[in-house]
Amino acid sequence: MSVALTDLQLQEVANAAADTCEAPLVDAELLFGAGRYARAHALATLAFEEFGKHVLSRSGNVAVDVAAGMLLVDSQRDRVGSAVASAT
Repeated sequence: MSVALTDLQLQEVANAAADTCEAPLVDAELLFGAGRYARAHALATLAFEEFGKHVLSRSGNVAVDVAAGMLLVDSQRDRVGSAVASAT
């Protein structure tokens, strides 16, 4: 079941995601400078994913899948809902 978020909740998610993406990016830069490219790439990818949550949350087209604990954009909500309906 997905639940739409209020504007205030979306802002809180956006702010949290922006805060969360900063530390892995700083660590990725340090690791890259030390020649630890694979670990730097992994952390940069994590930071990029968190920044994506920030952008999606700011768009307002987001809901929360309560059971899975995931953020879903409108198109994902439709696919997840269809998959759940066909599985039951």
